[in-house]
Amino acid sequence: MPNQYKPTSPLDELAPHILQYWKTRLNDKEIILALQKHFDTECYGIGLTKFCQIRVDMGLKRLRQQGHTIETICEAVTELWEMFPHAGA
Repeated sequence: MPNQYKPTSPLDELAPHILQYWKTRLNDKEIILALQKHFDTECYGIGLTKFCQIRVDMGLKRLRQQGHTIETICEAVTELWEMFPHAGA
């Protein structure tokens, strides 16, 4: 007897769409809802836990997971400050 969960859509079909939605800065739940337009929901499904596992396997980490320190972001912040010297003033 099969379990109650649907199998996950093949990753090669999902990966481009995951990257697209990741770049638009959607959160995980919003990405899952948007992904459902790109695969047959009658045959396949994806939940939050499985999506998070896929996201980590793809190397897509949230800000806190990246473990930045002042030293690791100093160069990027300096470049932004040079581009926008009056921002936040």
